[in-house]
Amino acid sequence: MVFTRCKPLSPKDRTTLLIWLLVIVLGTWTGGRIYRQYFAGVSLSHSIREILPYSKHLNAGQEYFTQQEYDRAELAFRDAIEANPNRAQGHFWLGQALSEQGQFLKAEDALKQAIALDAQLEGAHSTLSSAIAEQGRYEEAIQRARIAVEQFPNDADTYTVLGFALAQQGQYEEAIAAAQKALDLDPNQASAHNSWGIALLNQGELDAAKDRFERALELAPDMAGVHYNLGLLLHQQENYEAAIAEFEEAIAINSFFPKAYTQLGWVLAQLERYDAAMINREEAQHLAPDNAFMHWGKAFTLLQQGKREAVVDTLETARELAKAQNQTDFLAEIEHLLAELAGSNLSP
Repeated sequence: MVFTRCKPLSPKDRTTLLIWLLVIVLGTWTGGRIYRQYFAGVSLSHSIREILPYSKHLNAGQEYFTQQEYDRAELAFRDAIEANPNRAQGHFWLGQALSEQGQFLKAEDALKQAIALDAQLEGAHSTLSSAIAEQGRYEEAIQRARIAVEQFPNDADTYTVLGFALAQQGQYEEAIAAAQKALDLDPNQASAHNSWGIALLNQGELDAAKDRFERALELAPDMAGVHYNLGLLLHQQENYEAAIAEFEEAIAINSFFPKAYTQLGWVLAQLERYDAAMINREEAQHLAPDNAFMHWGKAFTLLQQGKREAVVDTLETARELAKAQNQTDFLAEIEHLLAELAGSNLSP
C-alpha cells in the first residue's frame, strides 16, 4: 500500500509513527480495510479519500483529451466532478471536452460552474467566450473575452478568442488588431492566424484569408478548425472537391465536429450527392442535438429530396431550439421558411 500527497510524519511523534506503521502492515495484509476503518472518522484538510479519486479521474480525462478521445475525456471529467464537485478544474475540463464535441450549450453550463467556483481560473472566460460565440451570441462572447483579456493581458490565447468573436460580429478591424496582439505575444500562435483569416474571409478577401489559414496550418497542421475554415473558403470559390477534402480532413482530426459534418453535407448536396449529404447531416444532428443549425441543415437536404413532411418536422425542432436559446435572427429565418412551406412556395 502506498500513500501519496500526505504530510510527512514528524520523527518526534512516535505514537503516530507506530500507528501508521501498524496501519501500513495490517492494511496491506487485509487489502486496506484497516486503513479505511482507521480514517473513517478523521477530518483532514485534504482528505485522501476525496483527493485521490478526483485526481485519478481528472488526470485520466486530460490524457484522453490530449489523445482527442473527447467522449472518454468527458466521462472521466464527470467522474472527477462526482468525486469532488467543488473543484473548478473538473468543470473547466468538462466544458472543454464538450466544446470539442460541439455540445456548446452543455459546455457553457460547465464553464459557468467552473467560474462560479473560481472566477480567476485561467482560460475559463476565454473558453466560455468561444462556446458562446459558437452559439451565435457574439456580443456576449465579446464581453467574456474582454474579461479574459483584463485578467490575463499577457496571454495570447485571450486575444485570439477576442479576435474570433469580433470577426463573427463583423468588427473586422478590431478582430485583426486582436489577432495581431496575440501574434506579438506569441508569434507561433496558429489560432491567431485562424482568427485573422476568419475576419478576412467574412470581408470577402479570400486570397488574404487563405494565406492566413495556410500559415496557421504550417504552425499546427492538426487544427481541425483551420481545415474547416479553409473548406468554407474553397466552397465560396466553388472549388467543391477541394472543400470536401478539407472538411473530411477536419473530421479525420476531430470526429466530434458537427459543423464540419453539416458543411460537408452542404457541398455534397450541391453536387446532388444527396444520400452522402444526408449521412453527414444526420451525424451532425446526432453529435449536436441541441444545436438548431444542425437541424436547419438537415431540413435543407430533406427539402432537396422532396420530403416536405420531414422538412417541417425538422424545422419545427430547430425553431424550438432557437427560441429556447434566444437566437432571434436565426429564429426569424426559420419562421420565414416554415411560412413559405405552408404556402407551398418552395419546390425541391
